[in-house]
Amino acid sequence: MQPDMLKQIHSSHLGIEKCKRHARDVLFWPGMGVGIEDIVTSCMICSTYQRNNTKEPLLSHPAPSRPWKKVGADLCEFSGRHFLILVDYYSNFIEVDCLREINSDQIIKMLVFTATKWYQWRCIFHAMCFAKCL
Repeated sequence: MQPDMLKQIHSSHLGIEKCKRHARDVLFWPGMGVGIEDIVTSCMICSTYQRNNTKEPLLSHPAPSRPWKKVGADLCEFSGRHFLILVDYYSNFIEVDCLREINSDQIIKMLVFTATKWYQWRCIFHAMCFAKCL
């Protein structure tokens, strides 16, 4: 019965991970994952058309030499209120400021206020809301 179920699972030629995921939803027996791997790796159709998905290496940032030299920034909405989130890359300290309005003047005022409160920043990294290197 197990070989028949393996053939049924693999009939769509979706690859090892998708076949395992589908099988875990409806079946279980000890060694099922190994059986799926064996049947998919020995399949000529799967080996011919499998994608070669190479993973991109992570690009790390050089560590800043002092606190608040490099800052990450993003805008967030929670319960109808808008917030400016700042993260110090040196210490991972998080600063959260509530914004009265979402406009560039309000954001710049809050950034300047926080910069004067902590230190002078050199570069701000953002999440698609604004871009500026000082």
